[in-house]
Amino acid sequence: CSTNNPSQAKLRRELDESLQVAERLTRKYNELLKSYQWKMLNTSSLLEQLNEQFNWVSRLANLTQGEDQYYLRVTT
Repeated sequence: CSTNNPSQAKLRRELDESLQVAERLTRKYNELLKSYQWKMLNTSSLLEQLNEQFNWVSRLANLTQGEDQYYLRVTT
């Protein structure tokens, strides 16, 4: 682009500003994506821990389920 032509210079400035905005938005997107991935990893880990700790409840419910789906027979 020639800097002698005012309209070309203006277009060049607008292009540069647009590129800066795009770069800033890309950085923000990458930060948000990384944060989301970290939260998903933590959530998955927490769900695994809960499953390890409390899966006996599901197994017990499945083993003691009677004919009536709302009736749970628990014996000790």
